[in-house]
Amino acid sequence: MSSNSQSEYVVEQFSLQKEDLEEFANILTETFLSDPAALEEGATIAFTKESFDFFFNSPKTNPNLFVRVIYKPTNKIVGFLGNSPRNVVIKGKEYKFVNPRWLSVLPSHRRKGLATLMGRKFLELLIKEGYDGAFAIFEPEQHGKDIARIVAKENEMDQRTIFYTKKFIVRAFDVKKIAEVVKMKYFEKLAFRLMRGVKSVKNPNIRLSEEKDTEQIYNLLLEHIERNDIAVIHDKEYLKMLINHRLFLCAVHEDENGRIDGLIGAWEFLLSGFGKSHPFGWLDMVHTHKLSIKDAKDMCCFLCKSAKERGWIGIQTPYIPYFDAKPLKKAKFIFYGKRMFLDVVKLKDIKIPERIESIFIDWR
Repeated sequence: MSSNSQSEYVVEQFSLQKEDLEEFANILTETFLSDPAALEEGATIAFTKESFDFFFNSPKTNPNLFVRVIYKPTNKIVGFLGNSPRNVVIKGKEYKFVNPRWLSVLPSHRRKGLATLMGRKFLELLIKEGYDGAFAIFEPEQHGKDIARIVAKENEMDQRTIFYTKKFIVRAFDVKKIAEVVKMKYFEKLAFRLMRGVKSVKNPNIRLSEEKDTEQIYNLLLEHIERNDIAVIHDKEYLKMLINHRLFLCAVHEDENGRIDGLIGAWEFLLSGFGKSHPFGWLDMVHTHKLSIKDAKDMCCFLCKSAKERGWIGIQTPYIPYFDAKPLKKAKFIFYGKRMFLDVVKLKDIKIPERIESIFIDWR
């Protein structure tokens, strides 16, 4: 960015207010829908006031870690970077991490270095707040990965890809509507059509989660610490908010004593492309290792039935193998090729294993 151009913008920390939610939701939506990859392939995300609130108005959000860009000639906000703090356990040791979220610059203000300026400001705030590190999840074509690399290199910090997946797992309920927002090949449509049926589940041990389940769900998710090299820790207040939220859906399985011994959760987003948007689910909380394949499959099917009744047209997630995929395959989830990378920037001395077999991490 030239000094002339730079003088037209203010990059600053700010505190998010309820009355700002719709404006920022619109900024994110315009940014994502205008991305060149989205214009060609669809399959992006649109935001509403409610979904923006879901991501950023939680007990975990740090009010001191929001960054915006203001264009001086109009005094309008043209860029945004938010945060989702997450405590992370790596090989038994707990660290204070943050996930930078939804870096956005409006189309008419791109190619001016604003994303890099927001990244620099964000790093400055992370250091001030005493975080141990940051992690972010990128698709190969996303510019955020380059911004993270530039900012880390400038500050002589260790930034690396610690895990990547080559596959997504998806369950389709309405192929016609999916094809309206995602560019699909003929054989993909055929595969989805063959797997789209959703049957009712007759299993008395399976139901939707309720607020009273918070403690049990919290304890189940803690088991992922022992089972994985790296695991995100969810606190009870956040889980309580999540379970009660309209955009979240979670199926649980109870044992013979009425104790929850398995769960599978997903959150709703708007899958968008080519001028249309439809509700879709993002699977990011799975605990099935105590269940039989049949019970785990029934739980997955119950989630799918409930999701379809809510109007979702499908559910997806990058496949990171902290859970067995067999029950999902039996519930008609299918794999397709798509890469995604998990990158970490170390702000302090963190010991990250050279070889990482499994990670439990959320995508909210």
